[in-house]
Formats: sequence, structure tokens, C-alpha cells
Amino acid sequence: MGLHWSLEPARRILLAAWADLGIGAYEWAIYKAWRALASALAGAYGGLGPSGLASTAYMTAGLGESCGDLGGLWRCAARLDALALPLVHPEVEALLEVELGYTRAAALDSIECALKIAGRLAQCRGPRPAVPAGILAGALERLQSSYGEASLARLGWLYILAIGEARGKPYLARVEEVEPLLPPAALLVLAPEEAALLLGLKPWRDAEAEFIRDDYGLEAASSAGLLG
Repeated sequence: MGLHWSLEPARRILLAAWADLGIGAYEWAIYKAWRALASALAGAYGGLGPSGLASTAYMTAGLGESCGDLGGLWRCAARLDALALPLVHPEVEALLEVELGYTRAAALDSIECALKIAGRLAQCRGPRPAVPAGILAGALERLQSSYGEASLARLGWLYILAIGEARGKPYLARVEEVEPLLPPAALLVLAPEEAALLLGLKPWRDAEAEFIRDDYGLEAASSAGLLG
């Protein structure tokens, strides 16, 4: 049976995002672009949509078999995930201690990304996709090898990359710095102290975190609430 689902909820959310863009509410435009894409993907996966810990990029990357070659569309979704996550979880935004600096260009790119992927979804005629497996390995290896000292923790589909170079940089600059290496997963780029604080916060405090690399000792620091 082909893919047939309603994109009407996503269309309405995108209209609201355009309205926010027009009045300069760029944070809301980015958040709504993410919600629109999440809604469209939820339909594609039969109701299994991204949550605050999931990734529109990861799910976009799994659409190839049903929708044909999507090119690099998962990369724009990865950037949208990174931009939206602090808006989905205010506790993330609070610990960054810097103005996020959302711009009109970032909001416009987010809306265009959601439109492109939703447009491809509307043309899909294959079987419903399955959540992809094993697609992260190569990208994560490239990401890790780009930093001499780093910690990388995984919480579901959320990856937290801690690098010393992130200290004092605006959040958007951090995202842009690693964008060419982004895996298809939600990724936060933080300074080590910020990462330790985040890992100790709800809703992640009771989650099972996997430490893929831990040069900064975040596992112990987040458990103790301190960074030595």
C-alpha cells in the first residue's frame, strides 16, 4: 500500500511559521518549522513522530527507500533539530547563558527545509518507511576525529558534543562550526561545563546516557553535579 497521509496539519503550522517570520518572531518561526516537519514525518511513519529527544534528520534519512533519493535534505533537518532543541526544552536555552541570536536567515532556512522535505513526502508512493538503523556510525566517527579533546554523550537520538572551543561562542556559531560533520541526529554543541549541567537536569537525569567518548569526564561530573 502506498504512502497516503494528510499533510494538512504540517501545512497549517508552516503558514503560522511564515506569519511569525513576517513580524520578526524568528524563534517562533524556527520552532514552528520544526513542529511542521515533525508532524509530516509522524504521518509518514504511521504516527511515530519526533519528540524533543528525537530527530527529524534521522527520520528524514530513513525515507530513501520509500521516497527515492533525498540528496542532502537530512542535513538541513539536522540543522533544524539543533536550532529547535533549545526552544523545545527551555532548560537547554537557560543553561547556554548566551543570547541564541536567531536571525531572519536562520528562520527562512528552517521554513524552506521543512517545505522541501514535506514536498518530497507528498510525492512518496512506496511502503511506509522503517526507522533507520546504523546510519550514524560514519558521521559520528568524522565528528569525533575532528576534535583532539571532546566528550560525546548519547541520550536516545540526542547527542551532546562537549568541546573546549565552544566556551564563550554564541550557540548558532557552535552549530555552524560542526554543520558539515553533523550526523542525522539532534546535536547540541556545548562547553564541557554546560554539558555537565545539562546531563544532570530533568528530563535527562534519569535517562540512560551512553558516553561514546568522554575526555572531559562528563559521566562522573554530571552524576556529582560538578565538573572537576
